[in-house]
Amino acid sequence: MAVYTAHGEKCYICTRPVDFQSMQVDHIIPETLLDNADVLAKVLKIFNLPESFKIDSYENWMPCCGPCNNKKKARVFGPTPLIQAPAAMRR
Repeated sequence: MAVYTAHGEKCYICTRPVDFQSMQVDHIIPETLLDNADVLAKVLKIFNLPESFKIDSYENWMPCCGPCNNKKKARVFGPTPLIQAPAAMRR
């Protein structure tokens, strides 16, 4: 429920509203990497995450609709820069 409400009750991939009953919790960094330590280490380094990062923790969970979760499966998203306008410009 915390993952669902903290992220606005919508799928983090398509941004459409998703109801709690059908929502799936997606691992941003896929759980399948737990079986491949070398690839996991590379992914953690790309995202500047510590080796101690827990894949099965709330920090790695996002609400997702079934179709988006099925499309993503075990894919690892590439990092992208986030550019934000200063707060004064957003008013």
